[in-house]
Amino acid sequence: MKVFLCDDLEGHYNNAQVLVVAETEEKARSTIFKALVDCGLSNANRDKSKYNLKKLDLTKPSTILLTDGDY
Repeated sequence: MKVFLCDDLEGHYNNAQVLVVAETEEKARSTIFKALVDCGLSNANRDKSKYNLKKLDLTKPSTILLTDGDY
């Protein structure tokens, strides 16, 4: 399995961030779409290529600040 970060759902959901565990990038994109629809965001972008995914490298230590709380 791979871990992907999506911190830019283009055109949607200001400050939305998603962490996805999936076998492939395409499965990660489908999982994001399903999760958005399941939580009531029926206007989720059907063009899954718009989801900006970053594959996380789990072989080296790293920190990703998802939200700093400064609004």
